Amino acid sequence: MLPNFHDVELVYGELDEMLKRVLGGRYYIADKLGGGGFGETYLARDRGLPTHPYCVVKQLKPHSTKPFHLQTARRLFATEAMVLHKLGKHDQIPQLMAYIEENDDFYLVEELIEGKNLALEITPGKKLSESYVIALLQDILNVLEFIQQHNVIHRDLKPSNLIRRQSDNKIVLIDFGAVKEIASIKALSDDLDENKSFTVAIGTPGYMPCEQSFGQPNFSSDIYAAGIIAIQALTGIQPHLLSRDSNDEFVWRQEAKVSRKLINILNKMVRYHSNQRYQLATEVLQDLEKLTNLARVLSLKEQTSKERKPIHLLEMEEKIDSKQSKNRRAKKQQINLLEMEEKIDSSQSDNRREKKQQINLLKMEEKIDSSQSDNRREKKQQINLLEMEEKFESKQAENKQVKKNLHPVVSQDLAKIMNLN
Repeated sequence: MLPNFHDVELVYGELDEMLKRVLGGRYYIADKLGGGGFGETYLARDRGLPTHPYCVVKQLKPHSTKPFHLQTARRLFATEAMVLHKLGKHDQIPQLMAYIEENDDFYLVEELIEGKNLALEITPGKKLSESYVIALLQDILNVLEFIQQHNVIHRDLKPSNLIRRQSDNKIVLIDFGAVKEIASIKALSDDLDENKSFTVAIGTPGYMPCEQSFGQPNFSSDIYAAGIIAIQALTGIQPHLLSRDSNDEFVWRQEAKVSRKLINILNKMVRYHSNQRYQLATEVLQDLEKLTNLARVLSLKEQTSKERKPIHLLEMEEKIDSKQSKNRRAKKQQINLLEMEEKIDSSQSDNRREKKQQINLLKMEEKIDSSQSDNRREKKQQINLLEMEEKFESKQAENKQVKKNLHPVVSQDLAKIMNLN
């Protein structure tokens, strides 16, 4: 995480001539981050990009100014810069942005990693878990595997050179020893034969194995340092305080609660003699993968073991399960039978509905016919009544005609009778 950076000139109570300087016509030195016997580290802003992003500038200062030493420093600087440029393409290694030589001073410009130093996580007296350590080792070893594929040895692996990146919590490996390697030319005496070959020893006591202290590091030297960091995290004990036995091997297992498998892996990583260690980071990663797979299996077995019950209970449960299984089969059969009956009933129901509709239709027709029949009867009665009326009227008409026909005769007869009188 970025601190509150600001432009200052007073650092550690002294004026720093580097502040506010523009390095290489591009990198504005904004603040001092730290320093040591081999050089200084500054926070800078890249004015060559629109947003002026922050970056880190490392100033490398060879202490010897003899032409041979300066030429050697320049060669080592160029070599380290090329290595960093190549390694910087890895996600967990800072990208090298530039290397600059000005006024016989050498500078590396690197990507700024926002995060926290691992030395803030691994502190004296604090014991971290096995799972934390395994994850940390896998993170570190993945980077070591990459740099070993490019024939590079970090040489100074320690918590302060590991940063947990804020954006994704991954471990980023910084400081590949260029500063120390170049600056360590001061270890040569002024009267050193310029034709004599030499090897510069760099590293940090406690994390540096014996062969590295003699200037002969190899791939297993970085593996040793990673193992020391893991033991430090598990025990809460700083490396220089760890006990050793008569064979110069570390004695630490009683200080931590850890599995036998991990103990064996770590012991092999930190063997005193380099030929007894893992030779490649890939080998350690493979054993860690086996360990994590085994841990998953054991966890599953432990969970299963906790769930185990006495045999008689299991037998009872088996009988119950068997009975329940039979009941389920019987219920299934009943369900199937009911489904079949339902289908039959459904079919019959359809037939019944059809028949019901037919019956209703017939009833309607019957009602219509009945109604029509009633009408016919009524009409028949009307007809009969009309016929009776017609007959009655016809009879009356006949009677009237008879009367009419009889009337003159009766009149004549009455007249005759009256005349007689």
